[in-house]
Amino acid sequence: YALATPADVRRCRRQVRRLAHDLPTFDSVWIDALTQARVITPFQARLLESEHPERLQVGPCVLVDEWERDGPWRLRLAKHRSGGQRCLLTFVDVPSSELPKALLRVRETISRLRNLLHPSVIVPQGCDESDGRLVVVSPYVTGPTLKQLLVRRGRFPIPVVTDIADQLFD
Repeated sequence: YALATPADVRRCRRQVRRLAHDLPTFDSVWIDALTQARVITPFQARLLESEHPERLQVGPCVLVDEWERDGPWRLRLAKHRSGGQRCLLTFVDVPSSELPKALLRVRETISRLRNLLHPSVIVPQGCDESDGRLVVVSPYVTGPTLKQLLVRRGRFPIPVVTDIADQLFD
């Protein structure tokens, strides 16, 4: 999955020897060392050690981290394998009988919104099916989410809430 370069692996050799002691250097030891060196994320390590490590790759992207999980959907940070450009993948659980119809509706919506340019709106770039789920691809925008700001700062003052509401109505 091109998660680590040969130089990353060489840098981790000493840590692998320390972790393994006299034991063979199983894959899990290398995964631990790469995680400790921050070459791969703990989320990637869990997927690599799971029964389905192939789920780390979704189309041309490799999953980096899980951001949100709420009921039938999961938001995950990913990066394109070729250029390294980051994106967000939203995985939505849809009944298999409804998946083709859901894909069509999301593609139509993306097509209608393609020319929408607004500083407060992120328009999805595409969608597909992966592992029986609907996957919506959106651009990654750096900075904290509204949820992160709320957790970090607590309640917002009334003028800030009013400004957010104006942007939503816009």
